[in-house]
Amino acid sequence: MKSKSIKSALAKVGSKPGSIVYTGDKNQEPVSVTLISYDKNEYTLNEIDLDSMKNISQDKVNWININGLHNEKLIEEIGGIFNIDSLILEDIVTVGGRPKYDKYDHYSFIILSMLSLGDKEKFLKNEQLSIIISGNTILTFQEVKGDVFEHIRKRIYENKGKIRSEQSAYLFYCLIDAIIDQYFYILEAYEEKIESLEAEIMQAPDHSQSKGIYNLRRELLSIRNAIWPIRDMLNNLISEETIFNTTEIRYLNDANDNVRQIMDFISTYRDLVMGLYETYLSNLSNKMNRIMTTLTIISVIFMPLTFLVGVYGMNFHYMPELSFKYAYPVFWIVCVLISIGLYRLFKKKNWFI
Repeated sequence: MKSKSIKSALAKVGSKPGSIVYTGDKNQEPVSVTLISYDKNEYTLNEIDLDSMKNISQDKVNWININGLHNEKLIEEIGGIFNIDSLILEDIVTVGGRPKYDKYDHYSFIILSMLSLGDKEKFLKNEQLSIIISGNTILTFQEVKGDVFEHIRKRIYENKGKIRSEQSAYLFYCLIDAIIDQYFYILEAYEEKIESLEAEIMQAPDHSQSKGIYNLRRELLSIRNAIWPIRDMLNNLISEETIFNTTEIRYLNDANDNVRQIMDFISTYRDLVMGLYETYLSNLSNKMNRIMTTLTIISVIFMPLTFLVGVYGMNFHYMPELSFKYAYPVFWIVCVLISIGLYRLFKKKNWFI
C-alpha cells in the first residue's frame, strides 16, 4: 500500500516547481473560508470571500481558516493576496507532506499532521494542516471541515484566559499546542487498544489477533513519523526571535517537552506491541500444544482398544473366544476397564491440561 507522501510525489511527476496541483482525494468536500477577527474588546466570526480578504484590518488578530484544498484557483488567489511564494502554495495542496518550518521575509510557514480517531473502530485519520503567520494574520489550510481547535475558538469567543489580549504569535502557539495535545488523546486510545488486545490474547489466542497487532504497529509508526519532525520545527521556532517574545518562547519550550514525552510514550507502546506479538505466538503455540496433547491422549486410550478389535476381527475359523457364551460382554468390559485405567493413569501423572 502506497503512503500519502508517495502518492503525492507520483501525482506531481512532470509538473514544474511551484505548480499548484492538489494531490489528495477530497475533491467533493465543500469549500469554505471563515474569518475570526478579535482584539481585547471585540470579536467577529464571518464567512468571507476574496474581496473581503483584501480589506482585512491589521489592527486586530485575524484568523482565516480555509476548508477544502481541491479548489486550486482559490488557493492561488489567496496566495496572491498575501504574497505567498508558489513553492509554499505547492506544499499546501500536496497532502501527506512531512511536518516542516519555512521562514520568509514577511511570513512564516509550518506543516503539521493533525491526527484524529474515526468513529468506526477508532481508525486513525491523518490530515495535513498548513499554517501561515503574516503580521497580525494567521491562515490555516485544511482538506476537510473539522479540526481540534474548537476549544481555542471557544476561548476566543468567551474571552477566557489571555488569548484575546495577546497578538497573533500567541494564537500561532495555541494552534501548535492544540495539535500536540491531541496526540496525548490519541495515545490514550491506543493504550486502551493495547490493553484490550492483550486481554484477548491471554484469554483466547486466535489467528485473527495477528492482524490487530500488525495494525497497531503500523499506526504507532504513523504517529511516530508525524510527531518526530515537530521537534526540529519547534527548535527552529524557538530560535525565531522575530515572531515570539520571551514568554511565548517559554510556552514553545513546554510544547517541546510534551513532544519528547509523546516520543517516549510511542517507544513504550511499540515495545508493548512487540511484546504482545511474542505473547500471541507463545500462547498460540501453547494452545496448539494443548490440543495436540489432548488428541495424543485420546489416541493412546484407543490404541489398545484398536488392537483388541483388530485381533478379534481376524477371519480365523478356530478362535476359542468365539464359542464362549459371554465373550461379547466380556470384550466390552475389558475395553472399558482399559480405558478407565489409562484415563486414571494419565490423570495421576497430570497429563491432562
